[in-house]
Amino acid sequence: MIAIEKEIKHLKNYVALQKARSNDNMEVTLDINYADGTVKVAPLNFMAFVENAFKYASRDDKATNRIVISLKQQGGKIDFVHQSFLVNRSKIESVEGNDLKVGTKSLPISRNYRDSVMGLINQRLLKR
Repeated sequence: MIAIEKEIKHLKNYVALQKARSNDNMEVTLDINYADGTVKVAPLNFMAFVENAFKYASRDDKATNRIVISLKQQGGKIDFVHQSFLVNRSKIESVEGNDLKVGTKSLPISRNYRDSVMGLINQRLLKR
């Protein structure tokens, strides 16, 4: 286990590196707020999520591509959220459980957002 402050330093460095490698149309928001930097977490606990946010973010050259990463720690609770998917509804081939199938990719849908996503998909189907 390592101090959350050290984990946050790794996240900030990784995000800075990815921002430097990205096009000008990549907008990254990193919102970090912690009360106690000595709280222990598993090393690289959040890194896979952040890596995937960059890996699967839209690469549309004609639009602003956004990634939002939020890590908040207070007391014994840590909230970590990342958002990076922008999917053209007309490209969704199917929904299997909590995954959208787009071409050869499978994109996970958070349980918290599944109902909202399904509502949007159903709107598209009704307009056909």
